[in-house]
Amino acid sequence: MLVLPFLRPVPVAAHRSPVSRHCLAPALVIAGALQALPAQAAPPEASVTLEPLVVVASRYSRAVAQTPASVTVLDADDLAAEGARPLEDILATHAGVTFGRTGGPGQQTGIFLRGNESDGVLVLIDGLRMNGATFDGANLQNLRGADISRIEIVRGPRSTLYGSEAVGGVISISTRRGDYSPAGNEARDEVSLQTEAGSDGSTSLRASALRRSREGHVAFSAGRLRSNGDPIVGALPIEGAHDNTAHTFNASRQFGNTRIGIDAIANAGTTRYADTFAGKPLHQDFLNRSASLWSAAVLDEYWRLDARVGQVEDRIDQQQVAAFATAADYAHTRRLGGSATLRRDGDASTLVLGADAEREQAQALIYGLATRDAADNRAVFARQELQWGRQQFALAARSTDYDSFGSKGTGEASYGVTLSTSAYAWLAAGNGFHAPTSVDRYGYGGNPALRPETSDNLEAGWRQSVGELQFSVTGFRQDIDNLMLCVALPPPSWDCVMQNVASARITGTEVFAGWQHGGTALDAQLTLLDPVDTSTGKQLSRRPAKQLAASARQRSGAFEYRLALLAMSARDNSAYDALQLGGFLRADVGLRWTPHPALSLDARIENVGDVDYALAASSAGEYHMPDRAAFLGIEWRP
Repeated sequence: MLVLPFLRPVPVAAHRSPVSRHCLAPALVIAGALQALPAQAAPPEASVTLEPLVVVASRYSRAVAQTPASVTVLDADDLAAEGARPLEDILATHAGVTFGRTGGPGQQTGIFLRGNESDGVLVLIDGLRMNGATFDGANLQNLRGADISRIEIVRGPRSTLYGSEAVGGVISISTRRGDYSPAGNEARDEVSLQTEAGSDGSTSLRASALRRSREGHVAFSAGRLRSNGDPIVGALPIEGAHDNTAHTFNASRQFGNTRIGIDAIANAGTTRYADTFAGKPLHQDFLNRSASLWSAAVLDEYWRLDARVGQVEDRIDQQQVAAFATAADYAHTRRLGGSATLRRDGDASTLVLGADAEREQAQALIYGLATRDAADNRAVFARQELQWGRQQFALAARSTDYDSFGSKGTGEASYGVTLSTSAYAWLAAGNGFHAPTSVDRYGYGGNPALRPETSDNLEAGWRQSVGELQFSVTGFRQDIDNLMLCVALPPPSWDCVMQNVASARITGTEVFAGWQHGGTALDAQLTLLDPVDTSTGKQLSRRPAKQLAASARQRSGAFEYRLALLAMSARDNSAYDALQLGGFLRADVGLRWTPHPALSLDARIENVGDVDYALAASSAGEYHMPDRAAFLGIEWRP
């Protein structure tokens, strides 16, 4: 059976987990056809900018410095040194992002963004929704930094632009490709081979190839990660072995003023974990796969049309029968969806009109209860932005029609002002919603009468640069109603039933400071959070009131030195037990040596102080996070 520690039968506010998939064969065929076509002229508005751009906050590309939202953009250079590290470890070093995890590599992970549950954080991969229709939250534990070229983290509600799950924000992930380099107009080929070995029998191997020309590009990568894992929970002698094979494929081609492309990624493998009720090891197979076809067309000097259609598939298949189960459990989601945005850029205004549509199919077997459901979800939205001197005004509205609960309207408004060439301030307000999943309604503990969670949000922020120093501070408040919790039935029953019984208020402050001079870069990110269940007055589980992430990087000739710190304050494990997760300070160090442009050697030590800490606990004890671990890797680029 699926052991989903953040879910039932222990009645807690759930962390749900989905998985995604990709079909590479059709992508390869289409890409070959694209590359075989004759060359076309480059688009007329091709340009190069050094200012980081963000797409998710407004559904069109704009400079981070002029975006009225709390935004982080990580590019290929930022991710290059991360190697095979889990994606959640990379995300946790940024303000507002915390996570709970049931052990080492591949173990179930829940991401909290500004204190919102993982099912209230929308995860996009190459523009497609990764959150599943069964357990909702995205299975980020199956993604590695080596397969990713870009990450956008946009904090705060984005339901008006993206619908359900975006109440806490959006994490947008792009797989490795050739689109983001200023050298994109140069014809060249790139090949790389990366291998790494380290503690707990961990090994990884990844090969990638990129062909880029003025007309388009084709990129492909394949890799495998294996780990024997650490002991998982309490005193149980069970280690969390993880085996993960990943493939990515991207291609694009220019046709006059239109660019057409393909994105695909597939992760498949097996993870061993612990049945905490029976005290025995279990295995589950996972498959995350998605593929999409997209186009970007410049219609004239004012209008631009972007469209994408694709499919995401998530599968988890338990291989043994676990406690309280009568058969091996599974959870499968398949989603076919598409979106289109039409944008008009004027002298002092930008109008975005869009539509989203998807069909979800979900089936699951959990604790012997089978669920099968299909739903059609549709939405239209509009966003109008006006520029008046140094001031920006924006209004957005969305109408969503969900099969599961009917229609829902959301809206947001923002105001931004450029105070000087180096300072920008903003105010934003909006509301959001989170729809119940198929399992919430029909699965174990399900309730077909569930209503969507709703939220109202306020945010104020300021970012400033002074020479080589950058600084930002953001304050926010979020009020959530109709929280869905699995409420325990009276003893002796172990069961619970999903109900809209709670409300919450999350207030917080995010502070960022960064300094860069020559080859030295320092940054620190502090998150102060007060997440309260207003129906009980208690702190929401697994959210630290204080979290600090800091890093230092020094480049000197052929060497690069790295230091990263992550600290969390103590927090409750669950509202339904008396366990508390202790505070901790973890440090990682790394060294990269590039003796030749074609060769790099990378060494890193994670958890240098061998700190014993946990991010979640169960009735069998705390889920162990990895002890001190050392890794050595080589990258060859002929």
